[in-house]
Amino acid sequence: MPQAAVIFPVILGTLVLLYRYSKPQRWPPGPPPLLLVGNVHQMPKTHEWKTFAQWAKTYGDCVYVNVLGQPIVILDSFAAASDLLNQRSAIYASRPHLPMANLYTGSVILRVTYGYQTASEGDKFVALAEEVLAAFSIASQPGVWLVDIIPWLRHLPSWFPGTEFKRTAALANKDSPEMIQPNFVTTILSQSADVLPEEDRQDLMWAAGSLFGGKTCFINVLAGSDTTVSAISSFFLAMTMYPEVQSRAQAEVDKVGTDGRLPQLSDRPNLPYVECVMQEVKRWNPVGPLGIPHMSTKDDVYRDYHLPAGTIIMANVWSMLHDPLVFPDPHEFRPERFLNDKRAVEVNTCVFGFGRRSCPGVYFAEASLFIAICTALSQCNISNPTNSRGQKIGKDVEYQTGTISHPEKLFCNITPRAGTSGE
Repeated sequence: MPQAAVIFPVILGTLVLLYRYSKPQRWPPGPPPLLLVGNVHQMPKTHEWKTFAQWAKTYGDCVYVNVLGQPIVILDSFAAASDLLNQRSAIYASRPHLPMANLYTGSVILRVTYGYQTASEGDKFVALAEEVLAAFSIASQPGVWLVDIIPWLRHLPSWFPGTEFKRTAALANKDSPEMIQPNFVTTILSQSADVLPEEDRQDLMWAAGSLFGGKTCFINVLAGSDTTVSAISSFFLAMTMYPEVQSRAQAEVDKVGTDGRLPQLSDRPNLPYVECVMQEVKRWNPVGPLGIPHMSTKDDVYRDYHLPAGTIIMANVWSMLHDPLVFPDPHEFRPERFLNDKRAVEVNTCVFGFGRRSCPGVYFAEASLFIAICTALSQCNISNPTNSRGQKIGKDVEYQTGTISHPEKLFCNITPRAGTSGE
């Protein structure tokens, strides 16, 4: 490659950064940046939401950082997020372009109702799906890949420094076809390749995918199943740590199942405490601690701060749900906090996003989680296992870093309750 082909984009990028930094703008407060690179050296590698929450204690609930010229504003309170993402959703309804996340879009079509039965354990398609979702969880975080901040890097060869995203994408493109099963949708697409417009092809794929995923919280990737798994994992973890909550919830479930049947959605109005357990599961360790970022489409002014078009807006959902002013003892699992606190219920809605980009599958998601919790409570006893020395081994559990956060390791004993089949 000629030297000019390498030097020119570097010079161009430097000029763009200098231009952005030279503009006299009143930004929200934030950690002090370095010239040219901004705050890239201060961006956390893991559990970003916790670092952002610490920043908020110093700089307030509207924090500004600059990553290689890309302005990012982190909203740490429900009030600030509602002001911008709900009240001004017409301006903040866009999403940042994330090339790495888009590589996963459309490459995999999940089975809708095509007759494939997964194995009880070790199913290869389940394993592949988990790998892709894990990769997406990392790829969809703004700033993880330089190409998200400097789009022209995609034109450089894969051997060039800073283009690791190309090698990662190559591996993804190699592995993802293994997940595509012959089914009704792919048959239609193959038979109509010459007559079906590309727009109709995309509509067909995503309509089918949305039926399977059950909810479309994320615009480009159907990750509904992964969020459900994360929430259920948090429920099981909470039951091992708070047996008194489990006992109270089981007693309530038993009252509606006196005829031996499993709980149904129609029982939901008669299970107020179980409803609170579900709400607390969503709050305690939210499946999407930072959600999916928004991007402004027009210049705006908020609290006398200038927010230009193209600013990435991140809502720190985890911090909002651990605000001690709204949720006393936020790190404790206390379902009763939702019994008579309308403010807590209102703030808890942030787990499904804000404004025009909020999750359209909220009712399906809650219904699915509610039934899963009720069924587990009615059929199982969940307890914390112990090692050979009698010490509990599942007490301190870390959560994974990523757009979708799971418990790192989940240890629990699950035994059938007396009088149940245990199936």
